[in-house]
Amino acid sequence: MAWHPLTRLLVALGPLVIAGSYLLTPEDPSAVPAVVRAGNAQAALPPEGGAAPPAPALVAAPDLASLTETVERPLFSTSRRPPQPLPEPEPTVEAPVATPAPPPPSMTLQGIMLAGDRSAALLRRDDTGETVTLHEGDNLAGWQVERIAAGSVTLSGPDGAAELPLFPPAP
Repeated sequence: MAWHPLTRLLVALGPLVIAGSYLLTPEDPSAVPAVVRAGNAQAALPPEGGAAPPAPALVAAPDLASLTETVERPLFSTSRRPPQPLPEPEPTVEAPVATPAPPPPSMTLQGIMLAGDRSAALLRRDDTGETVTLHEGDNLAGWQVERIAAGSVTLSGPDGAAELPLFPPAP
């Protein structure tokens, strides 16, 4: 395979150019300015007046008290205005909760029987375990049966009126 004449020339002259540049470099590389080593010899020339220009002064940080604009105009707010303070909540007046009358002591409603105009309630005395059948107007331990409804019995006694539910409310 034959090489192109320019390829032969580059192969022959390449080592000569590298060897010549190696021989011409000074022994102390710090003697050559860095700009010349980078290839920009014009920039490495000293200025005409002989004196180097003064170094630029360092910029001092501004006083934090003078930076109020950054607080007054937040960067990530679409309106560039500070958020408005939240309005104070109006005081809520809680309505007094009517406390229900205490249930009759040691009585639990076990069942209700409704048959036309007749009704009866099965109450269990928790202190004795006795089950008693009562009708409207009957008395038990100082409590009178006022009304028997489908889901509850209303009793009245010395502490006021109390309603016994057939099914206690879920907790």
